[in-house]
Amino acid sequence: MIPQQQHQILYRQINQEIQRLEIVADCIKTLIDLRQQQLQETLRNQVFEGIRQLEVLADCINAQATQIEVQLLQFREIAIDIDRSCHALQQDFDRQRLAGLEPSKCICCQPASVWKVRDLGVPEVVRRGPGFILMTKAINLREQEDDFWKRARIAQQRREALEHWLKARRIKQTNS
Repeated sequence: MIPQQQHQILYRQINQEIQRLEIVADCIKTLIDLRQQQLQETLRNQVFEGIRQLEVLADCINAQATQIEVQLLQFREIAIDIDRSCHALQQDFDRQRLAGLEPSKCICCQPASVWKVRDLGVPEVVRRGPGFILMTKAINLREQEDDFWKRARIAQQRREALEHWLKARRIKQTNS
């Protein structure tokens, strides 16, 4: 009988150990769940804070890009004005030379333009849904420049036609 009593005691001890291990396993599972919740909360906070920082930086980048765009437009306006002045000086110089006068000392603009335009762009950050798109916003400074040079070429052609006409008239007067 003794062995049977020993089996029962051993059986109870094993059951008690199993129950204790189940309690420990439940505690461990609860701790793991809590730790996962803490990690998820930490990650959510990091994402929220990171997006807030990205929004602030996007606003700052876009504001600076707008400021640069305004400065480029101001640069273009000044350059166009200088080009017009150089063009007028060159025309005056050419008129004096055509009239047979000693042209006054002229600061002729060579080349005819003080600026050239290449493809320009400024950074732009656009918010799309939960994310951000970093792009380049094209700036078209050529429209007015092209328009100015088109008008300048037309004026140059008219001036050359007038010079040709005046020269022909002088020759005709000299021969008469």
